[in-house]
Amino acid sequence: MPSTIADESPDGGQTSPESRIGRLSAWLSGHPLHIEATVAAAAIGLTIVATPFLSFGIFVALEGETAILAIGVAFIAGSLLSVVGLAVTIVGHTYSDIRQHGFPASAELDLKSVVYGGTRAVETVAAVGLLAGLVSVVLASVIAGSVPNLIWAVVVATAVPLPLVVLAHATVTFGRTILTPLLHGN
Repeated sequence: MPSTIADESPDGGQTSPESRIGRLSAWLSGHPLHIEATVAAAAIGLTIVATPFLSFGIFVALEGETAILAIGVAFIAGSLLSVVGLAVTIVGHTYSDIRQHGFPASAELDLKSVVYGGTRAVETVAAVGLLAGLVSVVLASVIAGSVPNLIWAVVVATAVPLPLVVLAHATVTFGRTILTPLLHGN
C-alpha cells in the first residue's frame, strides 16, 4: 500500500495510529485558541442561520405549521451546545495552562502577556459563569420547580458574549501573527 507524507515518520518507517493520535493530541493541546475559535465560529454561524428560520417560523407557526420553527430551534440548540462545549474547552485549557505553567510571575510581565492574561481571564470568567449558571438552572428546576430570573440573566449574560470574545481574541492573535513579520521583516 503506498504511503502518504502524513503516514511516514522522520526515519522513513510507518507511524503507528497511537503516535498519530499522540501528535494530534499534542498539537491540539498546544493550539487551544484554534479549537476555541472554531467552536465559537460554529456557534455564531449556527445562530446566524437560525435567525431567519425563527423569524419566519414564528409567523408561520401562528397558522399551525411548525416545521420551519422546529428547524430554527434545532439550529439554536446546536448553537447552545457549541457554546457549552466552548465553555468546557476554555475551562479545561485554562486549568491545563495553570497546571503546566502556573500563574505568571509579576516581574516577567510585558504588555503582550498582560493583554493575553486579561483576555484569558475574561474568557474563563465568562465560561465558568455560564457553566455555573447552567448547573444552577438544573438544580433550581429540580429543587424549587422554577428558575429565578437572575439565574437566567447570568446564563444569557455569559453565553452571548463568550463566542464573540473568543472570536475577537482569535482574530487579533491571528492578525498579529500575519502582520508582525510583514511590518517588521522578521
